[in-house]
Amino acid sequence: MKKNLIYIMSIMLVAAACDDDYAIRQPSLEVSAPSVVKVGQKVEFTLSGEQDVLAFWSGEAGSEYKYKEQDRIGAGDTRMSFSTTTSSGSAGYPNPASLPLSWSSDFSGEYTLEAMNAATWHDISSEFDWPKDVGETIPAGELNLNDILPSDGTPVYFRFYYHVAAWDAASNGGAGNGRTQWNIQGLSIFCDTPAGEYTAYDMFDQRWQLILGAGCETIPEANLPALPATSERLLFRSQFKPAVDLHIWAVSGAIIRPGEVNLGRDKGMGIKTLADPQMRKFWYTYSEPGEYTVTFVGVNAGAQGRKEVVREVKLKVVQDTGSISGPVPSEWE
Repeated sequence: MKKNLIYIMSIMLVAAACDDDYAIRQPSLEVSAPSVVKVGQKVEFTLSGEQDVLAFWSGEAGSEYKYKEQDRIGAGDTRMSFSTTTSSGSAGYPNPASLPLSWSSDFSGEYTLEAMNAATWHDISSEFDWPKDVGETIPAGELNLNDILPSDGTPVYFRFYYHVAAWDAASNGGAGNGRTQWNIQGLSIFCDTPAGEYTAYDMFDQRWQLILGAGCETIPEANLPALPATSERLLFRSQFKPAVDLHIWAVSGAIIRPGEVNLGRDKGMGIKTLADPQMRKFWYTYSEPGEYTVTFVGVNAGAQGRKEVVREVKLKVVQDTGSISGPVPSEWE
């Protein structure tokens, strides 16, 4: 009986030793880095400790450790951008010479000449860059719409005005004033968010419609402006030599300021796996100035469970073309 008891106790001790061999060890990790670096400069992180898996969180939007288990909610500036190409017509004498762009918050949404004329329109043409002649492609730039799109959800409408003067063979030194085509491409309304930008309204979402004014009664449909259908563009065109002045508007659908967006949770970047040797150096480059909380997470995991260690480093990234030097002795005090 005594021998049996000793045998059982021996088995229990061996089993306990085996369990201890397979127990998850607590990972260890220490991280150091410069406190200030320049944009575009490689940041060198020095690492020590033992861990099976290592993850890196840069501290940039989309890679902040504090949003690992928390949805990131937000929406920032709303902006508009597009580019314009002018073609056909008479070089040095574009007809029309401009394509005014305006907006209204009291347009009824009825696409009639009467309803459009009853609304108040605000010209924003000067906020963009435009071609000055035929045969040019000009990026319009970007316009922040925060002061245009109400935060209470009131819809806003945008419109382009295409006014072609009647054909005059004697104009332009006898070369005439053949109409110019204006091609609006890539017109987007997009939002900045903490995790990057997204398109709120592309050209299809904007639901442009034509309103025809004086002179358009006899224009063949093939000569009318083309709305977005199979490509992202608004092509303002007409007969090359119209007999009368033409007045045409393209008016967008209702544009509402985007609300807050659930951007989900941020993600880290795996930089070491179980099969990799221990990492002693890691480099990363920041493209934007700012103050970042950089996080490294070391993990040991297996059938017995999971253990981790988290280390944070505060980092300031500056936009500086000079050198970064330490404090002078007089500053130590």
